[in-house]
Amino acid sequence: MEQRKTDCRVNILHELRTPLHSIQGFVRLILEGKVPDPETQRQFLTIVEQESQRLNNLVDELLDIFATGSEPKAMKNEHVSMKYVILSTTLKLGALAAAKEIAIDADLDDTLPAVEGDKQALGQVVANLLHNAIKFSGQGSKIIVRANKRDGKFLTQVTDQGAGIPGEMIPHLFEKFYRGHSSMMPAVCGTGLGLHICKQIVEAHGGQIWVESAPGKGSTFSFTIPLAPKRVRNQQGGIRR
Repeated sequence: MEQRKTDCRVNILHELRTPLHSIQGFVRLILEGKVPDPETQRQFLTIVEQESQRLNNLVDELLDIFATGSEPKAMKNEHVSMKYVILSTTLKLGALAAAKEIAIDADLDDTLPAVEGDKQALGQVVANLLHNAIKFSGQGSKIIVRANKRDGKFLTQVTDQGAGIPGEMIPHLFEKFYRGHSSMMPAVCGTGLGLHICKQIVEAHGGQIWVESAPGKGSTFSFTIPLAPKRVRNQQGGIRR
């Protein structure tokens, strides 16, 4: 139980970074005068407000665990549109990508099946993978997010045009606190927790996560989540945004 509480605290502290970076990115764009259109400014400020509320919720949850010693909340099991999760997460991290003139393309099937799981946790996986792709991508490059059904599972892939990952580092990437160093990879700040947390969440959903990469050829991080039962998908009538 104590180990679960410790892991939960670490995960929440790490999760705080994504909304913080999102808020900073959108505010920076507005302050630098790069968003002159009032309607777009309003859209960005709406995201800032939503991410601020998310920060507040995470802090409340963390204080709860510290103050009362309560057990970490179990993951929800709900009907989740991964298409919505991917598109909304891409939008939230758009300012970070824009700061490096990086284009994020979402290559998604028109009709994507649903999964069952925790929407917030799955959003964290997509956010961590996208955040890493932005960090390790060069100025003016492109990131592609793909999603489709494969072998009865929902497959999500994040591909960047970064420096790639040396083969000897790949087996350790999902280890807790692992931070590999390579002359080919740019030095960036990080805790070595993001990919470990992704692995925990994906495996808790009954899925798998892996990476394909080579020096000079970029990287593709992929994960699968079991589809929602067919009966549930039929009742829902497909994906709704």
